[in-house]
Order: sequence, then structure tokens, then C-alpha cells
Amino acid sequence: MSSKKSDVIGGFNEFINGQKEITADSASAIFVKFNSTVTVVHDAKPIDEAVELSPMTYRPAGQTALFDAIWDGVRLGEKKEAEFDRVICLIMTDGEENASRKITSAGIRNLLKIKEDEGKWTFLYIGENPERWATQTGISTGNVAQYDHVAPRQNFHSSIQAVSLFRNEMQSQQPQLMQRIQPMPQNSFLTQLTNPMTPTPGIPGMGGIHSMMTQQLNNRQQYHNSAAGTVSNRVMTGAAATVTIRPQTPPPPYSECQKN
Repeated sequence: MSSKKSDVIGGFNEFINGQKEITADSASAIFVKFNSTVTVVHDAKPIDEAVELSPMTYRPAGQTALFDAIWDGVRLGEKKEAEFDRVICLIMTDGEENASRKITSAGIRNLLKIKEDEGKWTFLYIGENPERWATQTGISTGNVAQYDHVAPRQNFHSSIQAVSLFRNEMQSQQPQLMQRIQPMPQNSFLTQLTNPMTPTPGIPGMGGIHSMMTQQLNNRQQYHNSAAGTVSNRVMTGAAATVTIRPQTPPPPYSECQKN
């Protein structure tokens, strides 16, 4: 289990550092981790300021409050979404829901539908029983994948590809991201780190794994002036956005989503 925790820490850090290298847009990140409770690590922080995980900040334990983490992550995103063109919410979990108190399965389905219907949110899921998750929540089957317990770092390799595709292609929503990713090369750094026979200096391992990551990125959009034949980019940042790309309407009430 120690090696798996090291894979999660190293894989997440690889994901964050990979997102920092993308120049196609300006992104901010919301990172929510959880076990029996939910912890907000980053609240709409510019991606360049996102910090890496370490054995001190990632300590798997407890149960899996998956629904509560999604609820909290989406609500945090709503506070900033008017400043950005698009939102991608990546949900990663090695276990199934068993500890949420704020929202039910039906509430999560309603929540995700409301956000997707607004036209600027895309949800990705890497976890247990992906086909059932797609059926229960209504998100595209092209945006779900099975969590790899044998090689946890493979999950982050998939995440890097999917989120990078989303950010580079500038479409408001994308329903088939997970179907477009490529397998991790056998001689890659990520593959070497999942091989127990290969030394992994600099990435210490501790304990077991039982947690989840919700990573949410907000992006700018390319605008094409067809008459002039030019392209201009309007950069939006989480801290000081001054341009609204398109009018935003207040989100629908969530009374039908929450528990009584």
C-alpha cells in the first residue's frame, strides 16, 4: 500500500505540473480531497500557484464521502464561474460512496444535470463501476473510466491527457474525452514509477490509499472574428477577471438537490 500512496502523490504532482505548462488558456484550480470528511486544498487558485502533494498533506484514512466532495467542489466553482468561459470537473476515487451527509445520489444527478445544461461544465469520472456511474448521474459514457488499482499512476496519466485535450481545444463542452486518451507508454517515467521493481527516488511512500481528488479548472475561450479573419484571446483569471465572456444567469435553486 505504501507504493500505491507514492504513486498517487507522484501522479497528482505530475498532473499539476503538466497543467502549469499549458499556454492555450489561463486556468485556476479547485482541489478537494476527502475521506470521511471533505477538505478544500485549493479554492480557485491560479494553476501556477497550485502546490504539490506530499506524505504530510496526503494521508489516506476513513471512509468515502464522494457525494459531499462533489457538492462542495461544484459550489466552490459556482462562485467563480462567471469569471471564466468553461469549467471541467475531474472526479477521481478508488472507492464508492459510503459516508456523505449533505447530498444524496439523486441530488448529485440533479446537480450534474443542472450544470451540464448550462453549457459550460464538463464532468470526468475515474473510479469504481464507471458505466453504472454514467447511468446514475447522466454524464456521458465517453467521460468515465475504471480506476486502476494495480497502477494508480495510470489514472493520473489519463487525467493529464483528458484535461489537456479539453484546455487546448477550446470547446465549451466535450463528451468523449476519456475515449480519446492513449495508453501509458511502457518506457515512460509514469510507468517506471508504478513498477515495484524500479527504484523511485525522491517520492517517499507511506500507508494505504483511500481517498479521492476533485480537480476543477476554469478556462478562457478563443473568439474568432469571421469578418476580419482574426483570432483574439481574452484571458480570464480567478483573482482579477474584468471581462465577462457571455452573460451569466443565476443558477437554478438547489432545494431539490439537498437532503431535508
